Amino acid sequence: MPVVFFILTWNCCFAQTQQAPEKMADIYYKASDYSKALPLYFLLLKEANLDESERARISFFIGQCQTAQHQYNDALKSFDDVATRYGNTEWAPNALLRKGAVELGVLNKPKEGLVTWQVLAKRYSKAEATAEALFYRCTYFLLNKQRTQAKEALHVLELDFPNNPLTLKAQNYFNAKL
Repeated sequence: MPVVFFILTWNCCFAQTQQAPEKMADIYYKASDYSKALPLYFLLLKEANLDESERARISFFIGQCQTAQHQYNDALKSFDDVATRYGNTEWAPNALLRKGAVELGVLNKPKEGLVTWQVLAKRYSKAEATAEALFYRCTYFLLNKQRTQAKEALHVLELDFPNNPLTLKAQNYFNAKL
């Protein structure tokens, strides 16, 4: 009886794994095993019956895996793909946020990163990712002694996200840098 139970359990789990590469990709991603998650996400994109939001989610996580594996140019393309092809999904603002972070923080291309975050703020003015981008813009400008630009980013943050914790954090940082 134990052998039969083992075989049935194994067959069930194996079948679920084969039928759910999305779940496996997400499990590998959450375990920081990006080299195993990435090919599964690419495989999932080939499925014809995915809706736009699911395609955007998968493309976003492809970009995240590529970033984690230092494939930065590929990650930028993936994040661009989400923002352009799936711009009406909830994943687009986060894709622009991540794209700007890679450009500015990793590739040391501050102009590109700041422009990407500016595009994010214009396209998705009420998105949570916009608050984060405005906070990063404000912080970047303060660190680079560009107080006028920092004040502008802080002002938009205060107007559009008055109750967001990042607004208070930016205010405190701005006041400390006086």
